[in-house]
Amino acid sequence: MKLQCRIGVKHSQETVMHNESHSKFVLLVEFRSQTVERGLVYDDDGQFRVLIENPEPEIFNVASLDFAKPYIELKQLMLAELANYHIPREECEEKIADKLYDFAQRMLSKCKDFSIVVTIKQFFDYIVDPSDMHNNGPHMVPTSTEAIMLLSRKRMEYESDDSEFESCTVCLEEMVEGSMVATLTCSHIFHDDCISEWLKRSHYCPNCRFEMPTALNL
Repeated sequence: MKLQCRIGVKHSQETVMHNESHSKFVLLVEFRSQTVERGLVYDDDGQFRVLIENPEPEIFNVASLDFAKPYIELKQLMLAELANYHIPREECEEKIADKLYDFAQRMLSKCKDFSIVVTIKQFFDYIVDPSDMHNNGPHMVPTSTEAIMLLSRKRMEYESDDSEFESCTVCLEEMVEGSMVATLTCSHIFHDDCISEWLKRSHYCPNCRFEMPTALNL
C-alpha cells in the first residue's frame, strides 16, 4: 500500500461568502479520498510500470474547522474526520493532520477568502506475472490466507541509537523502533499491516518477486 496526500487551496465565491459571515480562522476543508488498485509489471530495465488501474469512486466531504481553536482540540476534530477514510495506520492520520494544521496557519498569515482541499489517494499495488495473463487482462493471484497468518512477526528493535533505520518498501515509511513488522521467507521485512494487505492481492515479494504460497499450491 502506498499513501499519497496533497493539500492545496481553492478560491471561490462560496469561500468568500463563507468568510464574510464567520471568523477568518474558520475554514472550509474539502476532504477527497480515493482507493486505486494497480497491476504492475517489470520493464526491461527492471523498473515497475503500471499495466492496469482500477480506481474506486471518490469519497467526498466538507468540514468547517476553526483554526483558532487550541491545537490539541482541533487535531482531534481532524483525526475524527480522517478516520472516515480508512487510512491503514494511525501515524499516517497524525502526519496528515499536522500538515493540514501547518498549511492552514501559513495560508492564514498570507491571504483570506480561501478554502483548503485535502486529496488522499491510497494505492494497493500487485505485481502481474505474464504467465497469469488471460484474454480479459491480467489475473491477480493472492497469497493464501494461511501463509499470511504464518508470517514471522515481531516488534522492530535496534541495538544502538546510531543503527540505520530501515524503510518499508510498500508504504515507503521508516520502520521505527517498536513497529510491528513481518518477515517473508525471502528475509525481506515490511510493516506487518502493509505486507498483509499487499499479499491479499499478490503472491510476490515487493522487493525480489519471491513467490509466496497461493491457495492453489499451498
